[in-house]
Amino acid sequence: MNELEINFVDHLPDEIEKIMREDLVKYEGSYGIDVNYKRFSLILTNETKSPVGVINAFTAFSEVYVDDMWVHSSYRGKGYGRKLLQALEDHFEGKGFNNINLVTNAFNAPEFYKKCGFTEEFIRVNKVNPKLTKTFFIKHFKNAEQTQGLLKYNTRKLRSEIEGSSHAKKLDSIEIEEIDYDRAEMLCRKITANLPEYFGISSANEQYFKGVRYCRNLAAKINNQYVGLLSLNFPHENISNIYWMAVFKNHQAKGIGRQLIAEACRLAKMQNANSMTVETLAPEEADENYLKSYHFYQSLGFKPLITIKPEGYHWNMVYMVKHLTSNALNDLLSLEKDAREFGFEWPNEAMIIEQAIDECREIKEAIENQDMPERIQEEIGDLLHSAISLCEFSGFDVEKTLAKVRNKFGKRMQAIKNLTYELGLPNLKGQSIEFMMELWRKAKGG
Repeated sequence: MNELEINFVDHLPDEIEKIMREDLVKYEGSYGIDVNYKRFSLILTNETKSPVGVINAFTAFSEVYVDDMWVHSSYRGKGYGRKLLQALEDHFEGKGFNNINLVTNAFNAPEFYKKCGFTEEFIRVNKVNPKLTKTFFIKHFKNAEQTQGLLKYNTRKLRSEIEGSSHAKKLDSIEIEEIDYDRAEMLCRKITANLPEYFGISSANEQYFKGVRYCRNLAAKINNQYVGLLSLNFPHENISNIYWMAVFKNHQAKGIGRQLIAEACRLAKMQNANSMTVETLAPEEADENYLKSYHFYQSLGFKPLITIKPEGYHWNMVYMVKHLTSNALNDLLSLEKDAREFGFEWPNEAMIIEQAIDECREIKEAIENQDMPERIQEEIGDLLHSAISLCEFSGFDVEKTLAKVRNKFGKRMQAIKNLTYELGLPNLKGQSIEFMMELWRKAKGG
C-alpha cells in the first residue's frame, strides 16, 4: 500500500474543495440530510457607502453560524452591532432554520450577546489565558417548523406527517390544573358519555361519578376548554392510584394523557408516594380499546403486577404499578419505547454504531479541549444512550444484558483477585497498567 501524505496549505484548491463537497453531500444524503452549506456576509455601510460593520457567517444543516462580527471603532456603542444581528435573524426567520450559533471570547463582550437574546450554552475555560475563555451562544428562531437540513423529499414527508393536511396546523398548548370535585364529576360525566366503547356499564359509571369527588382531580385544558381528566387517590400510605382517567375522543393521541400522568406523578411525590397503581382490562381479554390503554400505561413505565377476576366481574383485570423513585434507566427505556411507537426509530444497526463512534470522538475532543465537566458528562451520556439504543434495536432486553455484563465482570474480577492473592499482594493499588492488563488477560483466558 502506498504511503499517504499530509500537507499544510494556506488555501484549499478549488478542485479539491469540489471533490470534498461532492463526497460530503453524497454521504449526508445517504442519511436523508442536506448539508445546506452556504457562506454569506451582511455589510453595514454609512451615508458615503463606506463599510462600517460586517457579519461573516454560513448555514449548515438547519443552523446559522456566525464566524465574525465587526463594527468600526468609531461606530461602536451606538447599537449597530445589535442591528446587524437583528438583520441576520430577520433574514432567516420563517425559512425553516432552527437556530443561530456564535462563539465569543471573554475579552469580547459576551454580555452584549445576552442582551441581544442569545442564551449561553456552555463555557470552555482557558486556564492559561482567561481572556481567551470561550462562551458558546445560541438563539432559536421563533418559527415552529424546521425544514432546513432535510432533503426535499424528506421535507415533504415530514410536513405531511406534521400537518396532516395541505395547511399547517399549529399545535395547541396543553394546560394541566387541579379542579374541585363538582367540576370533576361534571367533566367525568361528559367524557364518559363521549366514550361508550370504554364506559358501557351504567352502574359502574355512577360509582365512578361519585368516587371522583373523593380524589385529587387534574384536568387538561386546550384553548380554555377541558379535554381530559385524571382522578388520583391514595388508598394506602406511600401509594397513589389512578382512580379514573380519560380524554375526549377528538383530543386523543395528542400527548394529553402523558401530561396528565406526568403531573399526577409530581403530585403523588409531593404526597410522599413512592409508587402509582392503575387498574385496566387484562390484555388476554383482547378488547381492542383496552389493549390501547394497557400499552399506553406500559409505555409510561407501568408494569403488570397481578391479574385477577374481581368478585362480580365477568373479565380479568390487570393491576399495574409504576415506581416513582428516580430511575433514569427505566425512564430512558420508556422514552425509547414511546419514540419507536411514534415511528422515530433507527433504520439499521450500522447507523447506531456510526452514532456511537461519533460520540466517542466527541468525548475525546471534549476531554482534550478541557471542556467543562458538564459537557464531558453530557457526551458520555450520549454514548450510553447509543449503546442502549443498539441493544434495544437488536432485540435484547437492556436489564438482562446489563445483568450478563455484571455477572461476567464479577467473575473476572474475582479471578483477578485470586491471582493477586496468589502473588502475595493484598490489592492492585500502585501497580502498573501493564501488570494489571496481564492479570486481566489471564482471568479472561481462564
